[in-house]
Amino acid sequence: MYEATCSVWGQGHLRTFDQHSITFAGGCRYRFLYECREQHSYFSEFEVQYQRDSGSRLINEVILMTATHEITLRPGKVTMRDKATQENKVLSLPVIDHGLYFSKVGDYILIRHAQYHFTLSWNEEDNLMVTILHTVFFVLQADLHIPIFILFMHKTGCVGIEYHWSRLPASVPYFDFPINTAEV
Repeated sequence: MYEATCSVWGQGHLRTFDQHSITFAGGCRYRFLYECREQHSYFSEFEVQYQRDSGSRLINEVILMTATHEITLRPGKVTMRDKATQENKVLSLPVIDHGLYFSKVGDYILIRHAQYHFTLSWNEEDNLMVTILHTVFFVLQADLHIPIFILFMHKTGCVGIEYHWSRLPASVPYFDFPINTAEV
């Protein structure tokens, strides 16, 4: 088991789990990371997305998806949707709900999850950080409605090909992975 952190801040500055720094500003909704448990098997039982307006450094929405719930963070508001019942509820912090611990510490909203061994923190402006305590496979990518453009892929524990940002050939701007790229 290890601890790793990835983050995004300012005008599209990204720091990956293996400490590469990238600048990628834009106004799309991004799949910040998700989990892969089996070789070549990608699914959304754990996923973090964020969105900012084009040209803005501010993140206006963070979405955390687990197998059973979708949590949406917006400045001043945290909502949780049960995927089975489609019930939505606004959360008052601090609260523990379905294995997730939500709290507010200073300017940051914190979410901790025991099953996935992670902490997500967002300052309701431009700083989003996820720390994991697990041996899993996470990917940072942009969902561009074309073959997936991989900004970063970190492999720790999945058997298969290992790509790192610094090793991606310039002639290959994207990789096509078998995941659902439908609009989120």
